[in-house]
Amino acid sequence: MVQILLNGNVMNAARRAATRGEKIEYRDTLMPGLVIRVRSSTPYFYWLSKSKKLKIGAITSFVPDDLEMLRGLIPVLKNAHKEGENLNAIVNEVVLKGKKNPEDARIAAQEKKDVEDGKGWTFRMARDIYLENVKAENRKRSYGNDKSCLGCEEGGEIENDFRDLLDMPMKSIQVKDLSTVLKRIKKRVGDRNPKNPNAGSSSAIATYSGIQAVFKYATLPENSELSGLDQNTARMLNKPRKVDFDKNDPRGKASAVAILANVKQIRKLLTVDLWNEDVKEIYKWAIYIQACNPSAPYGQIGLIL
Repeated sequence: MVQILLNGNVMNAARRAATRGEKIEYRDTLMPGLVIRVRSSTPYFYWLSKSKKLKIGAITSFVPDDLEMLRGLIPVLKNAHKEGENLNAIVNEVVLKGKKNPEDARIAAQEKKDVEDGKGWTFRMARDIYLENVKAENRKRSYGNDKSCLGCEEGGEIENDFRDLLDMPMKSIQVKDLSTVLKRIKKRVGDRNPKNPNAGSSSAIATYSGIQAVFKYATLPENSELSGLDQNTARMLNKPRKVDFDKNDPRGKASAVAILANVKQIRKLLTVDLWNEDVKEIYKWAIYIQACNPSAPYGQIGLIL
């Protein structure tokens, strides 16, 4: 057993000790209870006390910058242990889900337990219950639209976009989680349709509407106790925007909107530019036809180039 301030060098020393087959413990002097144990080819972080031994995770799951988070995890585990909470569930939130705030990990673990105890819904549960309600009300159009854009098809592309959200308790879902889903959809569909800049946005907007409907249903007074959700997080989610060119910006619309010429420009076109050898034949015909159009208002001749 070695009492030492845990840092990157100590983590490397533990790895080297493991390759040599040594059995050793490095106990942190800054946070009693935080230990690196070497007992096999892979060193592990542990919480060790007189009455409790809990494996946190392999040393390979962490970097030196995570040490402060691990130090903060120890008192959270101590308090959770006193309350009889599931310590492994808290550790899983840190190691498997990447929670960097130990208290957030504890809250997330408790919210998952609430779902298991029938005191809350996951997003998947909320979505399916909402859709069943829409179907029961014979709202066929809403049912079809929402079902297709909320990841209901098992193994489908949209289900994969929702992969981190589906089994998350509604109370745990944050705006960034919802935003991630929309970004995935927008990118996936947009990459497939490079010539249509709004393809991804249109799909993301459809899913945005579906998410809004699910959260609204889950927070209805008659449902909030079952769903465990009393605040509509989705209200803070920004609606995806379609590409909208500025009115004074000719990019993207020059081929569709007429370019209007004034009198001086028309005179120059007819007397100089039209006869320039560098001007393509199609431009000459466009200028000639529209310049000779008697129905065009004088000074407002459209030159569609």
